Parts: sequence; C-alpha cells; structure tokens
Amino acid sequence: MTTTALHPTPPAAASIGRLTGVELRKLIDTRPLIVALVAACLAAGATGGGSILSSGPAGFGDVTRMALLFVPYFLVGIGAALVTSENTHRTALTTFAIVPRRGRVLLAKAAAMGVLGVVAAVLALAAGTLICSVAPLLGLGPVSWEIDWSAFAVLTAGLVVSALVGWALGMATGSTAITLAVFLVFPMVATAVGSFAPAAAQVLGWLRPDTVYDLAGRIDAAVIGRTATGLLLWLVTPAVIGWMRLTRGEVR
Repeated sequence: MTTTALHPTPPAAASIGRLTGVELRKLIDTRPLIVALVAACLAAGATGGGSILSSGPAGFGDVTRMALLFVPYFLVGIGAALVTSENTHRTALTTFAIVPRRGRVLLAKAAAMGVLGVVAAVLALAAGTLICSVAPLLGLGPVSWEIDWSAFAVLTAGLVVSALVGWALGMATGSTAITLAVFLVFPMVATAVGSFAPAAAQVLGWLRPDTVYDLAGRIDAAVIGRTATGLLLWLVTPAVIGWMRLTRGEVR
C-alpha cells in the first residue's frame, strides 16, 4: 500500500480548481439557481429574437448583444444566491467543516461565477447563431454576420464583472433579495436624481455598476477613471466587507 493511499489529500487542501468544480455543480443542484439559469436562457432567446422581429434585418453582433440585455441581472442574483444559499440551506457549517479555510471556499465561488460569466457570453454567441440562421427561413432576413469582437470582449468582461458583483454583494449583505434590490434600485434613483440635478448626474455616472461597458467606446482617462471607480464601489468594497464578515464571523 502506498503512502498516498494511507494519507489521502484532505478536503481542506483541495485545489481551487477542484473547489470551483464543486461550486459549479451547486449551480445545478439548487432549485432556485436552476430556475434562474433557465430564466436567463429564455430571456436571452426572447430579447435576441425580438431584436430581429422588432427592427427587421439585423447584424449578428446586434442580435448577440440584445440576447445579453437582461443576463447581467440574472448573474447578479445567481452570484448572490451562490453565497447566501449556504445559510439558507443550512450547509455553511458542513462546507466550512470540510474546508476550514473559508477564504478558499469564497475564492472558489468567485471563480465559479467568473466561469459562468464567460459561459453566458458563449451561449449568447450560440443563441445569436441560431437566431440569425433561422431568421431568413422565416422571411426576416437577410442577416449580416458581422460582429465587433473587441466590443464583444468588453461585453464578456461586463458579464464576468456582473457575476462577481453579485458574489461580492451577496457576501456583504448576506441576502440575495437585498443584493438585487440595491443593484436594481440604484440606476433608477440615479436616473431620477439626474433628471432634476444635471450636475449630480455627472457624479452618479462615475458610480454606476456597469461602468466597465464604457470601455467598448473611446478609451481615455475619464473612461478609465469611471471604470475603476465603479469597480471599487460595486466589487472591491463589498468583497472586502463580505470577506471579513464571512471569514471572521461566526458560522451559522
């Protein structure tokens, strides 16, 4: 009998890749997360197909972009739920008993959400391909197959950021509902305030959760500053707060 067999690698020493795989499996093991994933796919198909139905001939890039119109909101909810479900389903004690180094679990959850953001972008390409292939057969063509890959790369980065924002806010608030409320309400409040105070609108433009999408246009110091500010407010700050809360607080 070998030494490896006598002393197997303990779960606490499992690689981040292995722990990430566990977290990805959790996405399809929990009913609310499955519902959210299915709803995101249906929304992608509806908005992507609707872009052709409403405007007639469209480009592959436009259809793909429209397919992802509401996906960031689903990713935020899923990211928060992946964290908060540990308490909702009373599995936090088991999870952290198996992997005592809580930070490794939280990093694995972040990695899983990053992977999901990239997968969402790939699925949008698949949805766009299917919609653009079927459209001419239904008399809705012709369809241009052009796509701006640099803009799509920024779009993919935005999806990853949205997924991580959900993860970070979920850690900080401990509630999926509060996370979604904050993410959904802030843009509406910013729009309302901006309509009455144009000067405030410029400031609030730096505090948006989606500033990363500004990189799809002309990149200058202002764009970089807005992107960094948005990431600091919506990702870095809640991640630090949530990390301290979950790694140092009492597990319940």
